[in-house]
Amino acid sequence: MTRQLHSDSPHTLTDNAARDDRLLSLKETAAMLGVSQATLRKWREKGTMPFPTYFAGTLLRFRASEVWASVIATRHHNLAEALTIRTA
Repeated sequence: MTRQLHSDSPHTLTDNAARDDRLLSLKETAAMLGVSQATLRKWREKGTMPFPTYFAGTLLRFRASEVWASVIATRHHNLAEALTIRTA
């Protein structure tokens, strides 16, 4: 599957991300989110992980579609908050 990052449609990334069922490693997920692997481990230990975690044997994994959904939801929340602050 080819992920199209730039498109005339704002929904291309969202649509593709929703269908991305790959299981990502800790390293891949950290890189996708721009955080350290230690941060992901801390989120999991604290119970503040914004998406579910899975195990493949003893290896921690994250479903790509759920990570993308978290990223998209955070961006929408941040945008809404910024717009609220500007109009207040």
